[in-house]
Amino acid sequence: MNWQRVLLVTMAILIVSAPSWAQRGGGGGNSWYVGEEPDHKLDFIVFGGYVWSSSIDVFIPAPVNAWGNVDFKSSGFYGFEADINLRGGTQLMLLWQRQDTKLEGKSGGVTTDLGDAFVEYWHVGAVHGVLRDKLMPYTSLSLGATRSAVEGGDDSWKFSVMFGLGAKYYINERIGLRAAARLPFTFLNGGVGVSIGSGGVSPAAGGTGMWAFDLSLGLIIAI
Repeated sequence: MNWQRVLLVTMAILIVSAPSWAQRGGGGGNSWYVGEEPDHKLDFIVFGGYVWSSSIDVFIPAPVNAWGNVDFKSSGFYGFEADINLRGGTQLMLLWQRQDTKLEGKSGGVTTDLGDAFVEYWHVGAVHGVLRDKLMPYTSLSLGATRSAVEGGDDSWKFSVMFGLGAKYYINERIGLRAAARLPFTFLNGGVGVSIGSGGVSPAAGGTGMWAFDLSLGLIIAI
């Protein structure tokens, strides 16, 4: 079993079992919280994980010169998040996330490396959960921009949304851990194709958009 599968299994167990942990932890006498809300103002989270991307159908030019599909190669990612406490178990989310990867073209069973690439998310959204002693299972939704580029090409900015499910566990008043699973969806413009020229490789696609799925673990610093 490789480390990506280990991460997948571990995250699934943590997230699925989070509600039962919260139920057992509720009403504990060692809580430093006021009611069901933490008494700090901000969760600053440093996180990393692994992301799987969907593919899009395009015409791939030379050296392939055939219809196929392109996608950003599955790889690790990292990022920062600030969750600002509001009221009623809701937090305002400010998110930046980056994946350094490659763009790959696949046609006729052959995979072609189209160049180094990166994908970034710049998002604002909300986290909502119920805190039980030290554990807070939550859901999240955010909106913003996806910034991506392939080596030698121009940056592309697209509108995107991100759905999430996870759990935060506060070890003490200032430190915690966060496990999360998220589904980013990036809306793409009309037209399909991949152009290769003096400016590098520039992917474009039609249809509704491109999905991704990511799992991450993070360190929470409560401020």
